[in-house]
Amino acid sequence: MSLSPLTIALILIITGLLFKLLYRTKTHEKTKPSHHVSADDLIWKSITRLTNPDVIHTNWHVRFDQIQTDFCSALEADELFLLDNSPDVDSPLPLEDVDPYAHDWILSVPEWMSLLERGENMHDISENLDIEEQAILEQEGIHTLLLIPLIVGGKLIAIIGVCKYKDSKLFNKQQMNSLRFMANILTMAISNQHDRSERDRLVTVVEQSSDCIIITSSNGTILYANGACKEVTGFLPTEITGQSIKTLYPPQVRKKLWKRIKTDLKKGNEWSGQFANNRKDGTLYKEEMQLSPVYTQDGNVANQVIVKRDITEEKRLESIAEAANLMENIGFIFSSIRHELGNPINSIKVSLSVLENNLDSYNTEDIKRFITRGLFDIGRVEYLLRTLKNFSVFERPDIQKTDMNALLQKLVQLTEKDLAAQYIMLAITPMTEPLTGYLDPRAFLQVLLNLITNAVAAMKETDNKTIRISLRQKKAGQIVFTVEDNGAGMDESVVRNLFRPFFTTKEEGTGLGLVIVKKMLSKMNCSISANSKKGKGTCMEIIIPSA
Repeated sequence: MSLSPLTIALILIITGLLFKLLYRTKTHEKTKPSHHVSADDLIWKSITRLTNPDVIHTNWHVRFDQIQTDFCSALEADELFLLDNSPDVDSPLPLEDVDPYAHDWILSVPEWMSLLERGENMHDISENLDIEEQAILEQEGIHTLLLIPLIVGGKLIAIIGVCKYKDSKLFNKQQMNSLRFMANILTMAISNQHDRSERDRLVTVVEQSSDCIIITSSNGTILYANGACKEVTGFLPTEITGQSIKTLYPPQVRKKLWKRIKTDLKKGNEWSGQFANNRKDGTLYKEEMQLSPVYTQDGNVANQVIVKRDITEEKRLESIAEAANLMENIGFIFSSIRHELGNPINSIKVSLSVLENNLDSYNTEDIKRFITRGLFDIGRVEYLLRTLKNFSVFERPDIQKTDMNALLQKLVQLTEKDLAAQYIMLAITPMTEPLTGYLDPRAFLQVLLNLITNAVAAMKETDNKTIRISLRQKKAGQIVFTVEDNGAGMDESVVRNLFRPFFTTKEEGTGLGLVIVKKMLSKMNCSISANSKKGKGTCMEIIIPSA
């Protein structure tokens, strides 16, 4: 078990005091009582005042101010100072009635700073100083200088210094150790003050957060809840502190959530989700919750941090936006269907009317010509109806672990002969290692065939026609499948409307092909995006969940 810096400092103080007591007991018989205070007594007196538990965490800098005279006397020095090397704006180092920049020239001496940053003392032994450094000391009127580093978090945040302006006698080992001991105490105090300041900042953020933040023990007992808990759950923090976290969830909610949450926590994962919950007064609200475990050094769960948000209003606004968007799309779809069906039906109607009015005068060839035209228009209606039917063919995909390299090879087998017959080169970039995706292989092949059909159509006027298909692992949990052509490409406005129902740039197209593709992919938890430039081809990128 490691000891805290404060515990170590107190042990050292007690040890030193016991040593002093024993020393004074042994010498008591040899000496006569005297009112003279020794250098050791002054040092210990100063250190005892500095390490007083009442001030070590709060106003230690005031005590440092107060002990300067005694410490200087004990060390036979003229000045004791603390020099700030911290970049923090609100550094705790500046002392009362002391100019914090009085000795900042020390920070510009590279050799000294290098020593101090390594945690070593800087003592002005003349043979170790170059001419420039000696000149600096002479300019400052300093005969003897000792610098001790204060290292916090591996960084030199301050320097404690002591100097003599008249005496060039070096500080002895005992004096240096005393100063080093005091530097350790100050390091501990500064570290504690930094930790406390950071904690205070975090507490302020947590207390003022509009999200309900709760901290529980490993067994789910609530240890802390911020003020927003009342706004989100209806419970005051004082009402639920000490209670089980289950207090905030009715049985029907716990039944759905707890198993999933425990599964994720056992894997060492965070858990997040949205669900309906009840406030204290029983009113229903939509909650978004994130639960994060806090681990000890040995990997056990010490605490759990829960962040809860009331997203009822957010969901209401989303539903309004979705409804408005849905109505707009439905209106657009119905308008497009009416147009797509209306044209061939009108054509059939006109043909039959003309035929009916001229049946007696038309010969067999004329009648056959009108019948052929009507059958063609009926074929257009049938094609549109088949396309609409495909919208629900893969309504419930059979998602399974799929060997992506094997699926790619099957796609090549299905298409390479037809592409070769049209003088189109198929360039494949497979993965060299096994790659498993989660999808419906039958539905995914249908998607790829649709994309290749579109790519072929886009390359009608292109020389050296090429379709490139690649497969790669994007990051953990994602596979990227791309189909790229060097065809006519599209401008930005066309790309923007590419997945909109009945939007098409083809003369005979229905504008439903890519809509169906996107729907099929979404049912498999996949997504698709298009990247295209006019005259430079198109790249369709599919993101697939992987093992």
